[in-house]
Amino acid sequence: MIERNRIAIVGFVATAITFGPGRMAYGMFLPQLKEEFAFSAGTAGAIAGLGFAAFLLALFVTGSLTPRFGPRLPLLIGGGFAVAGFALTALAPGMAVLSLGVACASASAGFAWTPFNSMTQQAVPEQYRRRVLSIVSTGTTFGIIAAGSWRWA
Repeated sequence: MIERNRIAIVGFVATAITFGPGRMAYGMFLPQLKEEFAFSAGTAGAIAGLGFAAFLLALFVTGSLTPRFGPRLPLLIGGGFAVAGFALTALAPGMAVLSLGVACASASAGFAWTPFNSMTQQAVPEQYRRRVLSIVSTGTTFGIIAAGSWRWA
């Protein structure tokens, strides 16, 4: 019971951070970013594409790391990418740093999801797996709400 609750809670928080502001914030704040950095729609699309590519690459890396080292290492790497992405984006003096920040933040989500699937398969009794994974994935919704309401908060 404790293990499945811990996986659900930690997974919820990690998913809220990596998929909410990490993966979705660029699109949510694109109008403000375009105004601040004065870039075109084509550049906006290129940055978004870079984010998707980073996410995809992180999924492949995680698929390789998780069986070898367990789920914790990819999660720690994902957390590091989230922090780096948020900091780079927030402090970006120009397009290159902004693009790198978006890519790092997007990659964090690629490191976060697969390990929770693995942990759930390994540590949670079958009758609770769907519930635990539902809680983990619901973190995305709350992360998006938090990212979208940061000014209000």
